[in-house]
Amino acid sequence: MKVGVIIGAASGKGTAPETIALLASQLRTCKVAVCGGMFGCDELPPGWSRLTARPQLTQSLSGGPLQATDYVKNLYASVANLLEWGSEILVCIGGDGLCSYVLDAMIAREREGQAPSARGNRVPLLGIASGTINVGPVIAFGPDDIPRLDIEALVTSSRKSIDAVEVCVDGRHLAFGLNDVVVGNSFLGTLGGEVVNISARELLHSGRKLQIEPSPHIVGENFRLRKNGAPIAVSMESPAQIIVSPLGKREFFGRAIAGVLCNAAFMEGAAALGLFDTVVVRAAAPFRGFIDTARAEHLLFGPGDYIELEGFGPDADLIVDGNPYEREGKVVRFCLRPDIAEVLVPAATNGAGQERDL
Repeated sequence: MKVGVIIGAASGKGTAPETIALLASQLRTCKVAVCGGMFGCDELPPGWSRLTARPQLTQSLSGGPLQATDYVKNLYASVANLLEWGSEILVCIGGDGLCSYVLDAMIAREREGQAPSARGNRVPLLGIASGTINVGPVIAFGPDDIPRLDIEALVTSSRKSIDAVEVCVDGRHLAFGLNDVVVGNSFLGTLGGEVVNISARELLHSGRKLQIEPSPHIVGENFRLRKNGAPIAVSMESPAQIIVSPLGKREFFGRAIAGVLCNAAFMEGAAALGLFDTVVVRAAAPFRGFIDTARAEHLLFGPGDYIELEGFGPDADLIVDGNPYEREGKVVRFCLRPDIAEVLVPAATNGAGQERDL
């Protein structure tokens, strides 16, 4: 089996080197390749090979995806090289953000009509936690699970299709949200060994991690919400944070405390948009919810629906699975894309998506 490995050396607290050493022993019978550059490794484990960048693949990204930085272009080129090499599985060592970027690159290549793998099948992604939060659906394994990994068995019997929310700005694709899309000016990242809120703009403009207090001023007086083109009335005229997320049966068992979200278990593919009167995604104790009440409004949507938002304030950027994007446009659209990709999950996960003890 041919295995391509993407390595986020700068992800989270920098545990990638230890993870690579563990993984190498489990891939002894596989052909393993990495790419040169920031998503490979300096010292290759025995038996691993380093691919040489192919000009025709990197040149096709000269324009790159929307808001492509050198970091993103390098990653997309690495994914393209590994797939062109014939990877039958991609292993991503990193956090939610890196896995999100990798899957976006894989999906873009599939949409262009290029064969995903040497076998012509969709290539599954296996995520190993090495990031800041590691909550997304791709990262199903931690470093402690590696000694028990059976790659061949997982590829045969433990593939799982996942949904994503596609984010578009003024009609152009921006990203796929596998876990959540947050409208705000900060994202959770690691700084000095601690998880803090980091300025999205500062990272995008200068590459510097700057700790900030999340701003609740994300909408203006002309904030509007539409579903399938029809205006939706909301009682919260100035939400402090907006979050959009695909929903899954495993995450929502039907507990009524979740409000309308509990209906996700009975929908054929579901996602939700939430308006909150307080900043929910923050690396600190919440402002609201313990001493007084925290308000939330939820709007469900499914396959074939689209949600559009406009009338944002200056602090409204987009954080997709922890990756910051500048909102360079007026209208942001969200659509649910069912079964957009395949990931590998622990063999102990049953058909209902509920995990048993390993």
